Amino acid sequence: MAAVVFVHGTGVRADAYESTWGLLRKGLDRIDPGIALHSCYWGGAHGVRPGMSSRTVPGYRGKEDLLPEDEKIVRWNLLYADPLYELRELGAAGGDRAGRRVLGDRSGPELERRATVLSVELPEELAELAGSAGADRLRLAVSSVLDGIRGSADCRRAIARASSDGTCASMLAAAVVAEFLAEYQLAGEPLPWTVEERDRAVLLISQALGADVRGVMGKLAVTPAMYVFNRVMNGRRDWVTDGSAFQVGDILHYAVRGEGLRQFIAERVSEVARSEGPVVLFAHSLGGIAAVDLLVDRALAEVSHLITAGSQTGQLYGMNALPSLEFGQPLPPHFPRWTNLYDRHDPLGFLAGQLFPGRVSDVDVTSGQPFLAAHSAYFTNPAVHRILADAIGECA
Repeated sequence: MAAVVFVHGTGVRADAYESTWGLLRKGLDRIDPGIALHSCYWGGAHGVRPGMSSRTVPGYRGKEDLLPEDEKIVRWNLLYADPLYELRELGAAGGDRAGRRVLGDRSGPELERRATVLSVELPEELAELAGSAGADRLRLAVSSVLDGIRGSADCRRAIARASSDGTCASMLAAAVVAEFLAEYQLAGEPLPWTVEERDRAVLLISQALGADVRGVMGKLAVTPAMYVFNRVMNGRRDWVTDGSAFQVGDILHYAVRGEGLRQFIAERVSEVARSEGPVVLFAHSLGGIAAVDLLVDRALAEVSHLITAGSQTGQLYGMNALPSLEFGQPLPPHFPRWTNLYDRHDPLGFLAGQLFPGRVSDVDVTSGQPFLAAHSAYFTNPAVHRILADAIGECA
């Protein structure tokens, strides 16, 4: 006799655990309905408590609609991530929405000509705002945006159909500034401008591109897609806090007070082993980290095989951040057989075999699910079910 004990990962609570356990049960039943699958649900007792983080968020409102003062933040959230977004939307809609082009209007070619000049030489006030270190980067940002426009049919259409009122020019100016600032973010550097300086830069570039900034700046409104992006990706802080409290909180809680979770797993393993015999410990994500820490610290003879899935253990060990084992130290002799399952599209699944040669087997169980979704795809993956069933068979 033998049994699988399933340890979940971060952010999971009772309903989600029951659902996930059911998926595993269904998969194992297809191979052998007699395989015993036991729970090890720890989220309620050893995860963070619900609702506590909201007390620390300034101005917490929960899931209300955006306030008017948030609209500029919404717009720049999206532009920092995708500087050409507004121009693509403008082009996809058929051209400049705010102005009417007249026969013989050369605004589009003139706009592109002015932008090309800007990529070579900045107006004096704009160069002063960028500073000596930032002027070259700002010119490169203009060139990068122009390259992006040339590579996008919608952006080319927006430029070609630009009207003389300057809406398109102001969108192009915002794209340049967003590209400029995004490069600082990617490099891990602080942004060089305040919000007021950023807006001033947009104004100066718009003027250099020929826009009548007095009439156009107020017309750039938040679109529904921009609103959705802000809400989903980086909206109000209270939404983000509510959505990530369990996931992030459980990790932090384990890092500081992980002994309670490790003890809980040890007791659950012993309880199952008394009735079922050898245990195959199947642990996902943070559960895998806790299982490894437990088995490094203690010799649990009941565990015949550790199987981790979507685990960050190898990454933490390589960073010298694994609680139980300093980098360079080997796994102790009592550590059981370890199979580490990973999905090539799982951003939280890491290898471990090269860090513990001869002690860990990394197995690719790529599911075909996309980035992020792959982290929870192990539970419906027939390859994972087969590996668990084989591990049980080897205990017989």
